[in-house]
Amino acid sequence: MELKKDGLSEIIAEHRMGKKLDEAVRTDNDYQEALVQQQEVFDKLDVFELTVNQKKVVDQVISVNNHVGAMYGEAAYRVGMEDGIRLQSELQEIMGF
Repeated sequence: MELKKDGLSEIIAEHRMGKKLDEAVRTDNDYQEALVQQQEVFDKLDVFELTVNQKKVVDQVISVNNHVGAMYGEAAYRVGMEDGIRLQSELQEIMGF
């Protein structure tokens, strides 16, 4: 079962991955610690006194890596939603609804 791009479950997924996700990570200790670690590593780059072109390449590497991670997370969320919908459907079938 794949979520339809214009279906209700897709609309729910889009909504939950926006504002609701932002609210969730704001209070997630693991995520907040990861942000601190990220900033510490970024601060280490300043020591190298990179040229403008080198900074652009580093920025591109980070941006592409972030995009890949975001796409992976989005795909994982969708798979989880599909599994939840499938489970609910199977439970309703078992319960005779």
